[in-house]
Amino acid sequence: MRLPESIHRDLQRVAHDRDVSVNRLVTKAIEEYLDRLPGVDESLSTVTPPAKDRRPA
Repeated sequence: MRLPESIHRDLQRVAHDRDVSVNRLVTKAIEEYLDRLPGVDESLSTVTPPAKDRRPA
């Protein structure tokens, strides 16, 4: 995974402050993000199609 240098520096600083590896910090952040995502069925029902695909009412 590629990250902007500024984000990588921030990750390194935060990981150092918490005495954990950058890998552990990123892994935990991704796990928490994935846990909060709605299910596929839920997210599909809230997606608005692009304007060109919408039909007039």
